[in-house]
Parts: sequence; C-alpha cells; structure tokens
Amino acid sequence: MRPRTGRLGARDLADVVALEAYARERPWSAATLAEELVRPDRHYLGAWNGDELVGFGALHLGPDEAEVLTLVVAPPHRGRGIGRLLVGRLVEEAEARGSSSLHLEVAASNTPAMTLYRSLNFTDIGLRPAYYPGGDDAVLLVYRFGPRAPVLRRGVSRSAGTVTAG
Repeated sequence: MRPRTGRLGARDLADVVALEAYARERPWSAATLAEELVRPDRHYLGAWNGDELVGFGALHLGPDEAEVLTLVVAPPHRGRGIGRLLVGRLVEEAEARGSSSLHLEVAASNTPAMTLYRSLNFTDIGLRPAYYPGGDDAVLLVYRFGPRAPVLRRGVSRSAGTVTAG
C-alpha cells in the first residue's frame, strides 16, 4: 500500500516526537518540535501507512531559497520509497513557494541518503569537515529550479523517473 502524505501541524506533535525518538540517534526535543511545527517559515510533511506516521520531512522557506531541515523514516519502513516520496513532495512545495534552489546537508557516511538525493538530481556544492558529533563530514547538496532543471512535478521528474513509494 502506498503511503499517503499530508501537512503536519501541532495536532501531530505526539506522533512526530515518538517517530523522532524511535528513528534518530540524537532526536530533537519535544519543545523544539512543538515550536517548529507552527513556525510560518516551515513546512512539515508527513507520510502515513494507515494511521501510523512512518516518515516526515521539513523545509525552511526563505525569501528565494529553501532548505530541507530533516528527513526521518521509521527503520522498519526504510528502503520502501518513503524517503523518495517525501523528498519529491518537499521539492514540489519549495518550487510552488517560488524557491530558486533547495539546499540540504547530509552525513557523508549516510550512503542511502546520498544515493537518494543524487538520484533526484541534487548536486554536491560543498563539505563541512567533522560537522557531526563523532567527526562525520556534512556534504552540502543543492537542487536548482529553473526552466532547464529536472523539476519534480506531480510526483514525476522529467529526468529522474517517477517518484513513488513502494
């Protein structure tokens, strides 16, 4: 079954906190997530399998560009296209809001995430050495919008193929 996606808000705080604590080694606090979910410059998107929140992602929306702040998928649901679905929807949202580019950073050792982002036409633009606790580098990536960009539209990319879960 393909997960459904939708906007997250304050009403989803308990589910977001639970998934954050379950899926991440260093989870964000409930207080931080409560503030994040209601900020006007944020867009939190969830993926549900039935009534279970199985993933979420977030954008920071600036005047001309956006940044992926987080992407979390529950461990038992990884490798099923949920991350791809969420990133595709976040790209669509950033474009709809008029962003010229979408930035993110990812741990260099996170091979599945690096593979996902590069398959969706994010390109490397920099490196922050020893950025993460434990000394892992952060790879900086960008997706550029524009007339010749491989923009994801309604779940389909002109050059990267269909963006679906499962």
